[in-house]
Amino acid sequence: MVDMREEGEKFGSLMNVVIPRPQPDAELAPGVGKVFLEYVDADGATKARAGMNGRKFGGKEVVAVYYPEEKFAQGIYDSYY
Repeated sequence: MVDMREEGEKFGSLMNVVIPRPQPDAELAPGVGKVFLEYVDADGATKARAGMNGRKFGGKEVVAVYYPEEKFAQGIYDSYY
């Protein structure tokens, strides 16, 4: 998580970083494999989307999208796109 926070902060001030983890019973939880970055303002989110989309991070290509704020606030991290 530290790496993602450091990378995300290059684009603006972060309020929150969420990295969903598998459940203890090894059942796949919604959002596993994704990283959610919450910025203080839309400018940071816009810069992060433009700057991260298509880059490689941890050997995987980043697909950066805007996620519905309501779902994020409720802790719902299912597929969006």
